[in-house]
Amino acid sequence: MGTEHDRDPIPRRKFPSLGHDPERRLGSDRRAVEEEVVLLVPDFIENRRRDAEAIPHLAHAGAFGQVQRLGHNMKGCGVSYGFPSISEIGRDLSAAAKQGNVNEILRLNNELSRILESLPHTGPWHGD
Repeated sequence: MGTEHDRDPIPRRKFPSLGHDPERRLGSDRRAVEEEVVLLVPDFIENRRRDAEAIPHLAHAGAFGQVQRLGHNMKGCGVSYGFPSISEIGRDLSAAAKQGNVNEILRLNNELSRILESLPHTGPWHGD
């Protein structure tokens, strides 16, 4: 016999506005969030372009902690903005920085730069 939370992952007594179909109610919220995220994509892309300019300098200077942080941030944000390839590069950049592998950092940065160059400087934004 389980607890109340095993039977009902979203206790209705605490969130009565969810009613009996939380997915139906959340659907319109998701659309609103997606529309808001689209508005943020140009800044996200511009920030990644700045990162791509900085990464070679940081790698050659041995600032691997900063490269690792940039990669970690890309990994976390890319998918949220609709760019899973940027998340993958971020993950790999972080790992390469952790190992101090300058050649791999530069290779990944070139890949990131190619992706960014293929994107328009203005919308529409639909990710990759």
